[in-house]
Amino acid sequence: MLHAGLDLSRRRLDYCLLDETGERVEVGAVAPDGVGLRRFTRRVECRHGPVEVRAAIESMTGARHDTLERCGWEVALADAAKVKGLAPLACKTDRIDAWVLAELSRRELVPAIWLPGFGVRQARERALWRLHLVRHRSALKQRVHSALMTLGHACPVADLFGPRGRRLLDRLEFPEPWRTDVLDAVALIDELDRQIIAIERELRWLGADHRYVSLLQSISGIAWVLGYTIAAEIGDIARFATPTKLAGYTGLCPGVGQSGSMDRRGRLTKNGPKYLRWALLEAAINAVKQPVYEDRYQATKQRLGSQRGAKVAQIDIAQRLTEVHAAARTGRPSWTPSSFARERTSRGGSSRSCSARSANASWVSGRRRKFGLVDRRSRWRRGDGPDPERRSYSSFASFNDPDGNEWLLQEVTSRLPGRVDEPDVAELGKLLLETALAHHHVETHAAPHDWWDWYAPYLSARQRGSTPEEATVAADSYMERVRGVAIPR
Repeated sequence: MLHAGLDLSRRRLDYCLLDETGERVEVGAVAPDGVGLRRFTRRVECRHGPVEVRAAIESMTGARHDTLERCGWEVALADAAKVKGLAPLACKTDRIDAWVLAELSRRELVPAIWLPGFGVRQARERALWRLHLVRHRSALKQRVHSALMTLGHACPVADLFGPRGRRLLDRLEFPEPWRTDVLDAVALIDELDRQIIAIERELRWLGADHRYVSLLQSISGIAWVLGYTIAAEIGDIARFATPTKLAGYTGLCPGVGQSGSMDRRGRLTKNGPKYLRWALLEAAINAVKQPVYEDRYQATKQRLGSQRGAKVAQIDIAQRLTEVHAAARTGRPSWTPSSFARERTSRGGSSRSCSARSANASWVSGRRRKFGLVDRRSRWRRGDGPDPERRSYSSFASFNDPDGNEWLLQEVTSRLPGRVDEPDVAELGKLLLETALAHHHVETHAAPHDWWDWYAPYLSARQRGSTPEEATVAADSYMERVRGVAIPR
């Protein structure tokens, strides 16, 4: 076996090859790009035969790591700070650094860090590209607002870039070059809106099948955008042994300096992914408004004062949000992150469980107004017990769980016409294929929209017995009338 130490710089890659006894086999430098790495691995194989190679490198992008692994090398990414602590040197050069890494690999002392796989890097890039475009859009909107303030124009509308705001911008008089700047900024904002909508549609589609996104969305303050970002930044959550390890990875923990009786707590370490900290703090801002976190947030805020209490309390809630790791590790189906957070944030006393509240829920009977479905605008005739005639969809029970969610249960004694108890999977597949083919003309010629908005009326019409042509007309009419999407004929 050969042990390779690789020190990467912008223009070259210094390497040092050692054998099992520590003898230097080869020292040199190659180009740091993918072509240079592949040539280097082939040259090592030609000179030393098909031998197993274990490499250690301090800094490397995912593409270079993948290139070496595809060539059959075992690659470990070393923590530069820990390498310096293990092997302090009086003379430091790139060639010496490569030898140190090779020696650490030979002694199995490489302080390896985790490098995300290709799929995780893809998810991160999608989430970060959306964030990049959103920040550019926000900067352009701020520039338009700045132009209005510079020229003394008031902004009486809440959304300057909505329909009313656009009409206001058309009426206002702007001298040059501010008028050209505002028009160009608005055009760029529209283009960014189209790109962001397309990315969000892709993220929704991918997040629906992600193993962590649905779990994260059950936490107060986390919706699908933040859930996808957090899941992408964490990667494989099973690599954290405890929730404390996960909290330390986020960098939201203060630095600790202890010596004897002295114990000092400093600033946040911020040694993890910065976009993970951003997503957790954004979620904490929304979570502090929920009952499950509000008491802890207010107590921390009042204890530390108005100057720094609010920010520290938000960071404390962000740390609590990382405890979703416990759910992913245990895999208990009855566990919910909100209930776990309630147990951790509550101090003394017991809270009633969802089952206890549901046991005390009262049945309420009411009259149906439209097609046997619940009409929220109708007035319910409340009473004790279910409907005496036990009619389908005529009785319901409502209760609130400990997380503040309101639940409504309905009694169903007979299914509505058209419902199928055991659907034919083959027929359903044919119907979905037919819907996709019928939707093609809308997808290629109409404005950007959500495909499920068109699928729903088409499938509903086909279920009622309409022909494909009639179902297409019904779906197009629904998109134009309800969604406001013009469908070209």
